[in-house]
Amino acid sequence: MYYDWLPEKRDLGVIYLIGVGFVLTVMVFREAFGVSSPSLDQLLSLAAGFFLAVGLIAVGYWLMQSPLGDQRVLVVSEWGALGMAVPTVILVVGMIFLPLQPTAGLLVTVIGAGGIVGSLVGSVKALEDEHHNLNQLYRRNKVLQRVLRHNIRNGMTVVQGYADLLQDDLEGTRADMVETIDREAGSIVELSEMARNLDSLERANHRRPMEVTDVVDELIEGLLRNYPEANLDTSIPDNVYVLADNFIELAVWEILEYAIRNAERDPIEIDVSEQPEGTVELTVRDNGNPINSDALDALERGSETQLQHLDGMELWVAKWLIENVGGDIDFETGKDTGTTIRISLESAESVEAEPTADAIDRHVSPG
Repeated sequence: MYYDWLPEKRDLGVIYLIGVGFVLTVMVFREAFGVSSPSLDQLLSLAAGFFLAVGLIAVGYWLMQSPLGDQRVLVVSEWGALGMAVPTVILVVGMIFLPLQPTAGLLVTVIGAGGIVGSLVGSVKALEDEHHNLNQLYRRNKVLQRVLRHNIRNGMTVVQGYADLLQDDLEGTRADMVETIDREAGSIVELSEMARNLDSLERANHRRPMEVTDVVDELIEGLLRNYPEANLDTSIPDNVYVLADNFIELAVWEILEYAIRNAERDPIEIDVSEQPEGTVELTVRDNGNPINSDALDALERGSETQLQHLDGMELWVAKWLIENVGGDIDFETGKDTGTTIRISLESAESVEAEPTADAIDRHVSPG
């Protein structure tokens, strides 16, 4: 269309601040090179004006890189313009009614200072509005999550109940189809429970010393009860402590369960070792199918796209929980090498942990 060449609101605000900053900078240099022997007052005035003019350019660059929405950026720019307009009007009035002869350095200093102060006021206002909107969105999402989880859990319970009844009356292919329905309904219930646990992340305990080997041993016992056919090869020493919170149990459970489902009956190696750089590394290796490339991209980015919203969900959740306690997680995958997942957590001294709140419920009971 005819107006397509026009810049967006966000760009207009940024261009305005950066443009004024450049104009003021040129004024400073012109004044500096136009005076053969400037006085100390003139030098100080020009130096102050130069830094304030560059400050306006910096504010514009910050707005260009900031995550604020277009309207928020425009608000900051408007406040910056207002901040420059007020002292400019005062100077103009003073020149008309009073015998004032301001220098370029003084003009740039006053206008630049007004622009920066105005931009700061606008930034505070924009951030306050953003914070208010985020709080409203958070409250709405909390209510929506509770309603959705409740409806999903109840609806899938009904589906599973009818699927169990149908399985008793059907045979062959139809019975297999009903079994698939039952299994998928169970997976949806699992996701609902996972969302409930993640929703509890805000009340998780602060990091504390935890014996990670006890956590892994307990989870392996539960996995073997749930998956008796699993083939696990473990190397887990005693008395290895890390700094973590109760959510580390959920993260490790997700990774171990993923490996068992991925490897089927192939052997899975589980190794816990203390590293010389003051970390503890938990390694899980399987020879099953490699991680889907789309899911791996989502894991590396730390976010999901519309086409990647379920594949590898448990690994995405585990990555989030581990990084939340200051840990790292790496994924190595290949067609011939299977998948290797390495979790690195900060080591802690072998001291008895102080009493803390009870651990959260896992979305899948370990047996």
